[in-house]
Amino acid sequence: MKTLPNLLRVGAIVAMVCGQHVVAKNSGRLSREELIAKREATREQNSRLQTKKKAESQKHPSQNNIRDRSIVLSSGETWTLVPKGSVYFIPEAYKDRVGLSEGAGEYKPFKEFQRNNRSWLNVETVTMEQARGREPMNEAIVKAMKGNGRVVVTTCLGGVVSVRPFKKKEELVSANAK
Repeated sequence: MKTLPNLLRVGAIVAMVCGQHVVAKNSGRLSREELIAKREATREQNSRLQTKKKAESQKHPSQNNIRDRSIVLSSGETWTLVPKGSVYFIPEAYKDRVGLSEGAGEYKPFKEFQRNNRSWLNVETVTMEQARGREPMNEAIVKAMKGNGRVVVTTCLGGVVSVRPFKKKEELVSANAK
């Protein structure tokens, strides 16, 4: 059988027969000093990795907590989270269902929550330009939203989206110049 230790023995025997001087190796074992040096190098590498992980985890608090960037909508039995700025209109009758610190009942994804609460929750689709505040919302639609007596949440491309207030081009240019 040709395993590495057997080949090493055969090589040493051949060298002895041929009259050559062979220095026996430790067969891959490290000395005490080599082990200590290797352990210290590993510890140093691990400490560098730990400090890198700590730096990555110490991001701005608003980047870590989704609840800080969201509003709770609650029906009493279920609740969901939507981004701040996505609730476009809240009638007086439903102010108690929007902006709670904790949702009551079971969490539901927005689409399911909206399906179950159609009686008081309405969805209005906006364009990306309207969401960015570059185009105004249609006045007739805004008037209809405020007149239907439901909470209005804005969506774009099937997902809930925050809507920035409309700014005219002159306002955008002056804001970018600052």
